[in-house]
Amino acid sequence: MKHLFVLITLFYAATGMAQTTIKSGDVPPAVLKNYYLQNSRGAKDSVWIKEQVTIYKVNYMDEGQRYEAQYFANGDWIKTYTEIKQTDLPMGVTNQMMTMYPGYTISKAYIELNNDGKFYVLDLVRGKDSITIFFTMSSKFVK
Repeated sequence: MKHLFVLITLFYAATGMAQTTIKSGDVPPAVLKNYYLQNSRGAKDSVWIKEQVTIYKVNYMDEGQRYEAQYFANGDWIKTYTEIKQTDLPMGVTNQMMTMYPGYTISKAYIELNNDGKFYVLDLVRGKDSITIFFTMSSKFVK
């Protein structure tokens, strides 16, 4: 799992945050195919974003919940995540975070599905410092 996180981090570092909104007609067929296989309805309000490292992001709504999925240009899926309320986090995750990272607060919480599994992801801040940590769905600290 560490390798996937490092790989994704390197891709983001290499791109700077440069991204362009594109039309679905400009998305490679392999990416569209996998998106529609994973999201059978293919939400009509989907917004595609292309990053310089050729990572395609799609933001969509499903049953009232907003998601973002990411794909490489060859159609390989990277991850899908959705932001959740802090109150939706299990108490075990919140308690461990407060113990392990005293003085930090949760700025955003997500549920992320990637090739390594399904995780709670917390963006933490303390002053100008920020970190991201991961927990399994059973509240085990990962990174």
